Amino acid sequence: MKSFKLSLSDSDATELIRTHYKEAEQISSIDMGELSKVYQFRTDDNAYVVHFRLKEESLLKAEAIYEQFGSLLPIPRTLQRGTKNGVHYLISQKADGAPVSALTEEKQSQISTHLADVYSQINETKTSAAFGIIEPGKQPSDSSWLATLERFFIEEEDSFYGRWKTLFTNSMLEKDVFEQGYKKMMELAAYAPKQPYLVHGDFHTGNFIAAGDRITAIVDWEMAMQGDFMFDLAGLHFWSPHLQFPDKMKVIWQEQDKTIPYFKERLYAGLLFKATDGLRFYARQDHPGGYELMKTKLNELLLNL
Repeated sequence: MKSFKLSLSDSDATELIRTHYKEAEQISSIDMGELSKVYQFRTDDNAYVVHFRLKEESLLKAEAIYEQFGSLLPIPRTLQRGTKNGVHYLISQKADGAPVSALTEEKQSQISTHLADVYSQINETKTSAAFGIIEPGKQPSDSSWLATLERFFIEEEDSFYGRWKTLFTNSMLEKDVFEQGYKKMMELAAYAPKQPYLVHGDFHTGNFIAAGDRITAIVDWEMAMQGDFMFDLAGLHFWSPHLQFPDKMKVIWQEQDKTIPYFKERLYAGLLFKATDGLRFYARQDHPGGYELMKTKLNELLLNL
C-alpha cells in the first residue's frame, strides 16, 4: 500500500517550530489526513497545530477560509505561514478538546446534538451566487452543482490524481463499476438546489474537535466549496452511519418547518460521490481492502435506491 504523506522527520519539524516559538514544548505528531504531516505543540499559555505540505495551495486556502468565515464558524485561527527547504507550513491555534473520531460511539452520539447546530450554521452561511470549489484569490464560477462535481473527475497533470483514467488499465480500478456509480451520482446530483451553500467538503468525525458535549472546531477545509449542503450530510453518514445524522437533521428541519426538497436524491448523490471517488483513491493507493470496502458500499447504495 502506498503512502502519500510528506516525509518529514520529527527533528526537522521541531527545528522549524522553534524558529517561531523558541519556548515550544510537548511537540508531537498527529495522525491526521492523507497528504499533510501534522504536529501539535504548546507554549506556556497556548496550544498550536502546524500543518506541513509539499504544495502550498491547501494552506493558502486554510488562511482564506479563516479570514472569510472565522468570525461566523468555529474555525481555528491561522497564525504563521511559510516555506523552509521546499516544505510549506501553516501554524494555527489548537482548539480545546480531541477529535470526535477518537471518542466512543456513545460519546459521539451525545456530541452529535451540538454538531447539528454547527452543521446548520455552516449550511446557513451566505456565499456568492455561483457554485464551485473555493480557491484563494478566485471566485467560484460554476453554473451548477453538477459542473462542480464534474471538476473532481477531470484529468489534470499537476493534480493529485493526474491522468487518473490510466488506473482503469494499470490498477484494480474497474471501469464498469466506477462508471455505474458515477452515472447514478450525476443523475441524482441534478436535484441539487439552484442556490449554492457553503460546503465543508470533508465532513467526518476526524475533522471535528470536541470538549465535553460541544464542538469546539471544524478543521481541514481543504475541500471547501459552494454547492449542495447535503454533500456534507452524506459525507458524515458515509463514514459514521451509527450516528444516524440524516435522520436527526430531518427531525430538526421538520421542527423548524423547513422543507428540504429531494432529500433522498441529494443525500444519495453525496454518498455515491464518496464511494465512487473512494474507488479511485484506493486504486491509486494500491489498497485492496479499501477498494473492496468502497465497492461493497457502492453496491449497497445502488441496491437501496
